[in-house]
Amino acid sequence: MDNLTHTLIGVLAGESCARGLGSLPSGLAASTRRNTLVWLVGIGSNLPDADFLYSVVSGNPLDYLLQHRGYTHTVLGALALGALLLAATEVVLRARGLALRAEDRALFGAAVLGALLLHLAMDYSNSYGVHPFWPVDERWRYGDSVFIVEPLLWAAAAPLVLLLRTRTARFAVALALLAAVMVSLGSGLVPRPLPYVLIALIAGMLLAARILSPGAALATGLTLWLAVTGLFVVAGHVASVRAAAIAREHFPQARLIDVVLTPGPVDPVCWEALFLEREPTRYVARRAMLSLAPGWLPAAACPARMLASASSAPLTAVPAPTERAVAWYGEFALPPGALAALAENNCRAAAFLRFARAPYLARVHGVQVIGDLRFDRGQGPSFAQLALDAERGCPRHVPPWEPPREDLLHGADATIAAQRSAATLGEAR
Repeated sequence: MDNLTHTLIGVLAGESCARGLGSLPSGLAASTRRNTLVWLVGIGSNLPDADFLYSVVSGNPLDYLLQHRGYTHTVLGALALGALLLAATEVVLRARGLALRAEDRALFGAAVLGALLLHLAMDYSNSYGVHPFWPVDERWRYGDSVFIVEPLLWAAAAPLVLLLRTRTARFAVALALLAAVMVSLGSGLVPRPLPYVLIALIAGMLLAARILSPGAALATGLTLWLAVTGLFVVAGHVASVRAAAIAREHFPQARLIDVVLTPGPVDPVCWEALFLEREPTRYVARRAMLSLAPGWLPAAACPARMLASASSAPLTAVPAPTERAVAWYGEFALPPGALAALAENNCRAAAFLRFARAPYLARVHGVQVIGDLRFDRGQGPSFAQLALDAERGCPRHVPPWEPPREDLLHGADATIAAQRSAATLGEAR
C-alpha cells in the first residue's frame, strides 16, 4: 500500500488502542502514554518501507526491485525493527526523565508488533506481493485484492478529523479525505456512482464521530476498514474463479499458470487481469479487464486506466472476442525456453526474474529491456523495466526470493531456474 494509507490506518489503530486501554496501570501520564502509542503505531505502520533507502544509497534501480518489500517486509524483519523502535522510544522517554513500567513496555511492544504486522498484511493484499516467512519460505505471496491506493480505506479514518489531539493532525486527515473525493470524481478512474459511495461513507464516519463516544466512533472506523478489505477479498475470489472459467472457455489448449488481479480504486466491480499461460509452443501473457457486474457495467466500459494506451511490451491482438464480462487489451508471447536462456546468460536478467511476476522482453528506444507487465504503463522507462544492454555488472547482493514464475523459466525440461540463476550469479562474481 501507499504510505498515506499505512499512516491513516496506523493512526486510526493507534488512537483506538490509546483510548481503549487508557485505564490500564502505567508509569506515564495519560496524555504521554496516548501520544506515545499513536506515534509508535503511526511510525511502525510505515517503518518496513525504510528498505527503499538501500536503492537510494546504491543508485541502482534493480536494487529497488530486489530490496523493496524485502527483508524488512518479513516477520523476522518486523521483530528486529520493532526492537529497534522500542529501544529508541525508551531512550527518548528516559531523556525526558520518564520511567517505564513493565506494563508500559508490554503495551508498547504489542502495539509496535501489531503495527509492523499490519503493514505486511496490507502490502500482501495487492498484486505487488511480499515474502513474509523468510528464511523458512522464500516464495512471494500475493493477495490480488486491494488497489495499492484505496480511498475507501481512507474513509475509515474520517473520525480522526474530529478526534485527533492537534489541529494540524486533524487538518491533514481532512485534506487527505478531500483529495480522495476530488480524485475519485475527476480522474476518470472510478465509474459512476461509486464516487458518491465514497462521499457517503466519509460523511457517515464524520457523523459517527460527532454523535458517538470517541471509542465507539473509532470502533466504527475500524469496522469499516475491515468491511472494505473483506469486500475486496471476496470480490477478488469471485474474479479469480471467473478468470479461470474465461481462460478455459477461450483458450482450452493452454495451461493457466497464474492470473494477476488488480481492482480499480473505489471499485470492486472492475478488475484488471493478466492471464499467464503456457501453450505447446510458447509462453503468453494476456491483458484484460473483467467486470463482475456485466449487466450493469460491461468490461469494455470499465475505466481501463492505461490498458488501452501504447505499451513497452510488443503486444498483439488477443484471438478472442470482447464480451460483456471481459475486454481484451493485447497479448505478449515468447518461446517457452527464452526466459530460461536469458537467465543463464545474463546475471542482471536472472536477478530481475526473482521479482517479475509477468515478465516480457522488448526493445525500447533501441535498447533491449526486460520488464514486468504488471507495471508496463506507456512506451518508455518504468521502475519495473531493466535495460539489458547497459554496461553494468552483476548486482552486489541478490536476495534469495524464489522467482515468482519459476514455471515460466523452464524450457522443454524440468530444470530448476532458480538453481541455474544462482550458479550464474556465483560464476559472475
